[in-house]
Amino acid sequence: CLQVAELKSKLDSAERFLGTLEKERLDQTRVTCIHRQKEKESLNGELHELKIENNLLKEKNALMNHKKQQYECEIKRLNKALQDALRMDCSPSLEDCLGKSEVECSREEMQTEMEVLKQQVQIYEEDFKKERSDRERLNQEKEELQQIIQTSQSQLNRLNSQNINCKHAKIKCNKFIKQYLFELYITCGPNGDGDSSYHLLSLPP
Repeated sequence: CLQVAELKSKLDSAERFLGTLEKERLDQTRVTCIHRQKEKESLNGELHELKIENNLLKEKNALMNHKKQQYECEIKRLNKALQDALRMDCSPSLEDCLGKSEVECSREEMQTEMEVLKQQVQIYEEDFKKERSDRERLNQEKEELQQIIQTSQSQLNRLNSQNINCKHAKIKCNKFIKQYLFELYITCGPNGDGDSSYHLLSLPP
């Protein structure tokens, strides 16, 4: 019947329109997925570099701590030597054996060396604090990057879920259209105006 032919034409147009929309949606989804994947790979690369840098900082900090301990031990040794020298300075026997000028020279040398070592230890302490601050900053950046990666992965999962839901909705829509056309065929086909040449639309699954 004429009504069925018109309906078939409208459904054909609707099917083409739906196909165009589906293609555009798939293209957009594909582009988005590619972009997200590249972004994820870039973030993973940056995270890997940060891990390497973090490990290097740990090794450097360990070396700094070792040097600091060595200097602290050396300062203690020099302090003890200085105290011993001061005690010996009060003893007349030392001046008799070495002479007053040699005792004064030895004491001044130890004091100078101790001051130099103290300054070096202070420098190492400042470097250690700076390295620790840098390490904390890197850890924070690493956590932020991990959060970005998790967010990107969540967005990818959501896009995949939307794609699956859209496919399911399309399948349901096609089934509904086929069922509706079948009912029209039964109503207006051979038992209606005798138009038996009408066939169901071939819809994609």
